[in-house]
Amino acid sequence: MSSDKHRRTVVWTDPAKVIETTRNLSGLDYLRGVRDGSIPKAPIDVLLNFSLIEVERGRVVFQYLPSECHYNPFGTVQGGVTGALLDAATGCAILSTLPVGTSYASLDLKANYLRPITAEAGIIECEARIIHVGSTIGVAEGKLTDEKGRPCAYGLSNCMVFKTGRKREN
Repeated sequence: MSSDKHRRTVVWTDPAKVIETTRNLSGLDYLRGVRDGSIPKAPIDVLLNFSLIEVERGRVVFQYLPSECHYNPFGTVQGGVTGALLDAATGCAILSTLPVGTSYASLDLKANYLRPITAEAGIIECEARIIHVGSTIGVAEGKLTDEKGRPCAYGLSNCMVFKTGRKREN
């Protein structure tokens, strides 16, 4: 194998098993479990190296360590990775407000890119906060900053809120 080739192995937990074991948790309790490591990360978070580090009702913070495996042909992190981080964080901010028996799905995401991200940027943080969560629609905003506190991107997401087959809270 040529020395200019890189390799990456990704191992994740079966999401169907996670869904089954967490079906009676509120969104906030589920996210706290992910943050604390008692509940496995979503496969996409493993693949893209996202970590949930802070969670409270209506607010989450993810960290992401950029890697060359996320680069586009121009040597910067592909915008879809940044968009995925914004989508994950804004969705989880909304999820943190939802009771047992409800979930969400992204309806749209508007991302604005402010500076290129490379592996040299160090840890990127994405903080997301809710703007509004109603019975059918949730809206949240997210902001990415690099280790120096410089803004890298920001975005706005609308999510559909819906009932699931999980038990309802009393």
